[in-house]
Amino acid sequence: MVAVSYLLESSFDEALLRMRTGLKAVLARNGIEGYNETITVFWMRYTKSILSAATAGLTQAELTNLLLSECSGPWWINEFYSKRVAHF
Repeated sequence: MVAVSYLLESSFDEALLRMRTGLKAVLARNGIEGYNETITVFWMRYTKSILSAATAGLTQAELTNLLLSECSGPWWINEFYSKRVAHF
């Protein structure tokens, strides 16, 4: 939902910067390490591709639901990403 919102409000580069900054802040506030640039960029690019292909006139909630419907479960990202290949 946050990625959809950011991408609807700003350019890709600005949306990515906002997402990166926000994720790092949330992790730091909770004492969690593990930010992954590859996964963040992947999700933002994937979200952008879904939004670009979406039918005009959909609400933000409808766009978010469309994005979620394209993801087939919690391990879906493994079709595109491998920890062995990408290390950040």
